[in-house]
Amino acid sequence: MRRDIMENAGLTFFAEIGILLFVVVFAAILIRTLLMKKENVDHAKSLPLESGEVNDQEAC
Repeated sequence: MRRDIMENAGLTFFAEIGILLFVVVFAAILIRTLLMKKENVDHAKSLPLESGEVNDQEAC
C-alpha cells in the first residue's frame, strides 16, 4: 500500500536517496574506524578508566 502511494506520488527517489545516504555514511564510518592509528585506539579505549583529570562537563 505504501509502495503504491509513493509510486503514484512520484516520491520514490526520496527513499532511494535515504538508502544511498545511509550506505555512504555507514561506509565512511567503517573505513575511518578501520584506518585509525593504534595509539588513537589505545587512547580512546582507556578514556573511561582515566581518573584525576576534571573535564568542564564534570565540574558543572
